[in-house]
Amino acid sequence: MANCRHVILFLVGPWTFLSGPVTADSSIKKTHSIAQWLRQLKVSLPSIQCNASLTVHAVMGNEAGDLDSLASAIAYASLQRHMSSVVESTIWVPVYNVPHAELHLRRDIVEVLRLAGIVANSIICIDNPNLNLLSLNAKHRLRLTLVDHNALSPRQDALASSVVGIVDHHRDAGMYQGSVANASRVVVFPVGSCCTLISEFLFKVNASALLHDRSLSLLIVSAIELDTKNLDDSSRTTPRDRSALSRWWHHHVRPWGSGIWPDSDSWYRHLKSLRQDLSGFSFMDVMRKDLKFARIGNGSALFAVASTKATWEDLSKLQCFNSRPCQQSTMLQDLAAFMADQQLSAFFALMHANQSSTKRLLASTLRKRARTLGPRLVKALAEGVSYGGIKLLGTAVPWHRPRRQQQRQPGHPPSWEKVHNSSFVATMFEFNRDAGRKQVLPFLEDVFAANLPREQGMPLMQAEALAPAMPTTSLVGVSHVGAGWLQMFFLPVFFAMSLIVMLAGRMMSCHSSGMNYAAVPTDAELQGMQ
Repeated sequence: MANCRHVILFLVGPWTFLSGPVTADSSIKKTHSIAQWLRQLKVSLPSIQCNASLTVHAVMGNEAGDLDSLASAIAYASLQRHMSSVVESTIWVPVYNVPHAELHLRRDIVEVLRLAGIVANSIICIDNPNLNLLSLNAKHRLRLTLVDHNALSPRQDALASSVVGIVDHHRDAGMYQGSVANASRVVVFPVGSCCTLISEFLFKVNASALLHDRSLSLLIVSAIELDTKNLDDSSRTTPRDRSALSRWWHHHVRPWGSGIWPDSDSWYRHLKSLRQDLSGFSFMDVMRKDLKFARIGNGSALFAVASTKATWEDLSKLQCFNSRPCQQSTMLQDLAAFMADQQLSAFFALMHANQSSTKRLLASTLRKRARTLGPRLVKALAEGVSYGGIKLLGTAVPWHRPRRQQQRQPGHPPSWEKVHNSSFVATMFEFNRDAGRKQVLPFLEDVFAANLPREQGMPLMQAEALAPAMPTTSLVGVSHVGAGWLQMFFLPVFFAMSLIVMLAGRMMSCHSSGMNYAAVPTDAELQGMQ
C-alpha cells in the first residue's frame, strides 16, 4: 500500500491554475480519451489513497472478470466522471475484480484492450497495492457500485457497508436494501449483457464525448457480442441487447478497425477463438480464469463455480501441477489442493460435453458432504427449475472412459468409476446446453439453502387454515365443536404419519440413488500408482 508520508500531491499542466478548489482528479477530468484517463488515474492512485479529503467511488465488476465486467466498470465510471464537477471531492475508479497476475489468462480481453489503445498495465486490478479498498472502507472514504453482479463475493463481505449502487443482469439477491436506494438499484434479469444496461445510461444522457470514443465503443460492443453470441443466442439475447448494439454501430461501424475483420461476425469469431484458446494453460489456469465464489446457505462455508468452453477430454490434454500430464486422478487432486487452499467446501465446473445438445457439471466436495449433496442434486436437476426463463434439467452421468463404451440405461442412476480414498470426492452431471452459470449458480445456492429439491409431501398447514376448524368466538362456533373434534384429532395424526413416510423415503433415496463418487487420490497414493 502507498506510504502516505512520502507522497507529495502535485498537478501538472494548465489545469493546475483552474479557479476554485483543486483535487487529485483535476488533471484527469479534463482529458477526453478513455485510454489516457485510465493511465493518469492509475498514476494518481497513491495520492488519492493518501488524501483524506477525497472519497473514492469504486465501480467493480464480478470476480469472474469477463469482458462484460471490465467494460461495464470502465464505462460506468467514465460516465459518472463525465457528469461530475471538476471540483468534486469524489474520485470515480473502475476496479477490475481480478488479480493482476491473472489478466493474461483472458486473451479476449487482452486483445480488445490492445486494439482499443488501452495499455493492459493501466487497468486497476483488485490487488493493486496503491488502492486499498479495505482501508478506505474502514476510514469511511469508500463508496462502491457493483456492476455485472448484485452481491459481493463472500470473500469481500467486509466491503458491504460501502455498497451504494448496483447495475446488473443476474438474479437479484436482494442485498444492501439499507444502503442502495431504489433509484440506484438497476437489476434486469434476464438481459444478455450488463453493458447493454450501461449503454442505455450513456444514450439517455447523450454523453457525446463518450459515445464517440472508439475505445469505449470497442469495449462495450465486444462485450455484448460475446455475451449474446453476436445476437445469435435466442435464450440470452433480448430486444434491449439488439437495440444497444444497433445504436453503437450507428456511432462506430467497425470500432475494431478496418483490418482483417470486415464485419461483426468475423470479429466475434476472432474473440471467441481467443476465449477458447487453452494453449500454454494448465488445468488449474482454466479453472481459475472464469471463477465465482458463493456462500453455502447462511453459514460461513463457501463453494466456487468455474466455467469453461472446453470438454473434460480437452482439459485432460493439458498439464497439471508440476508439469504433470493431466489424468483424471491428477486433475481431481489439483482441484482438491485448490479447495483446501481456498478453504472451500465444494467446487463445481461447467464445461461443454461431446454432445452438442448438453453441457456437463463437475461436482467436487468433501466426502462427508457428498452423502447428502449427491441425492439432492439428482432430485433438484430432475425437477427442471427455471432461472431467467431458462429451465435447468439434468441427470448424473458416468465418467468418460475412452477404452470402453459407456452404457446408461434410462431411469437408472449410473455407476461411477472410483479412484482412491480421500477426504475429497467428485462426480459428474449433464444438463441442457442453453443453461449457463446464470442458471447453475443460483440453482446451487438454492440447493445448499435447502430450497431445492422441492418437497413432494403434504404441505405445512397455515394458521389461517386451522382457524375455521373450531371457532370459539360465537355460540354458533360452540355448536360445531362436537363435529370438529374429529378434524382436530385426525389432522395432526395424519400429518405426523405423512412426515414419517416422507423421511423414510428420503433415507431410502439416499441409499438407493447410486451416487458413487470418484475419490481424489493423495500424493502418496499417486506415487504408488506411478
